[in-house]
Amino acid sequence: MISSLLFFFFIVVLLIANYVSFSLASASIITLVINGYVAVRYFLKYRKSDVICFEFFFSIAFFLSIYAYFFEITSSGYSESIILKGINNEAYIVKGMVVSTFSYIMMIMGCCIGNKKIIKKNQSYRYTLLYNKRLEVIVFVIYIIIYLLFLVQEAPYYIQNRDADNQFTSASWVPWLVMLQNFFSIIVIVNSNLRDINTFFAFFKKKYIYCILLFFLSLIFLVAGARHMFLTVFLPIVFLYSIYIQKVKTRYVFLGLFIFWFLFVVIRMTRGGETYSSEDVNFVSDFFPASLATSFFIEYTQSHGYTLGSNYLFYVLSIIPFLGGLISQSGVVVAKSSAQFFTESIFGANSPTGLGTSMVGDLYYSFGLVGAVVVFFIIGYLVSWMHKRITNSMASIYIIIIYTIFISECFFMPRGSVVSIIRPISLVCITYFILNTLLKEKK
Repeated sequence: MISSLLFFFFIVVLLIANYVSFSLASASIITLVINGYVAVRYFLKYRKSDVICFEFFFSIAFFLSIYAYFFEITSSGYSESIILKGINNEAYIVKGMVVSTFSYIMMIMGCCIGNKKIIKKNQSYRYTLLYNKRLEVIVFVIYIIIYLLFLVQEAPYYIQNRDADNQFTSASWVPWLVMLQNFFSIIVIVNSNLRDINTFFAFFKKKYIYCILLFFLSLIFLVAGARHMFLTVFLPIVFLYSIYIQKVKTRYVFLGLFIFWFLFVVIRMTRGGETYSSEDVNFVSDFFPASLATSFFIEYTQSHGYTLGSNYLFYVLSIIPFLGGLISQSGVVVAKSSAQFFTESIFGANSPTGLGTSMVGDLYYSFGLVGAVVVFFIIGYLVSWMHKRITNSMASIYIIIIYTIFISECFFMPRGSVVSIIRPISLVCITYFILNTLLKEKK
């Protein structure tokens, strides 16, 4: 039934795109109703009592990335710069909404198919989750070393400047610390489940050092204004805790969303030393560039064509340390990443800040409409299939790692490149394979 409705809406959007000309307001309302109805039907059928999933958090961020331009009341800072550069062509903004709606419908179709796939019970998957104390200890030691280096070398600076989201670089300890934190969280929480720890107090009693370290790291990220890093660490823990320790009730999820959303707006308004009045409060400004990036790339590719994936080369090569840098120094010419190209088109080549991109725009820049809808369908199928295996206790540790990293990035994927998730997934899976092979306990 849901698949039939999705196909119907797909045809409606196709007709809107090709045969009907709508104003920005009309297109926004129509596509919002379609997207909202599709989302509600899906979540009521498949996630009614299990909202802590990739699809839920991703949908919130994705809708904001589509409609932030429409809901933007005041235009200040880079918003004015974008509009003055001419990215205010209403026809292309409407096309961006339609392409985004296409893509989202295809993702939900993939989710429906993934949820319907029958999972045969096979206890061999359970064997991959056997408790490994030595692995947990080694990962903890590495984690503590990186944690201390971060505290000594970087944390004071980020806290003082309070603009950490714009200051982390590839040379920082933070990306490695976040990766290790998520890796360590998976090991600690899954191992706790295997040892029959199923309440918060029991978990805290056994893993109090982990909990204390996590609390102070989260506090540092919040004080430093590093909202991205906070969510990248916090969301996987909420998911893992709800699956393996104690289920988190839906009302607490919505309450947490409301509290943290307001908190993040306050952090954005006060980090870096700026002061704002109550009139400057804006709950969607972070998604404003993404809401225009899709229309920008649709217009650009009409006259310049697609990159056919050459803009992804360095992302993919970054899986192997230093290889991407060596290739770039060799003189190989590839297309700029969508985020770099979008920022430079607005602010010039030496911009002190970045605008990011949009997931749909990034795919359209590379492969056009076909690329966007196909990739969204594949992602929908994969995340729903992985979620079903995890919730049925039939997932290997690699599935848990991959899905947890998808959860960690779900709020930021709509504003970024789809391939940016390849590096953290690859590094964590490779690290686990090597350590688990070396430290595997004899039966």
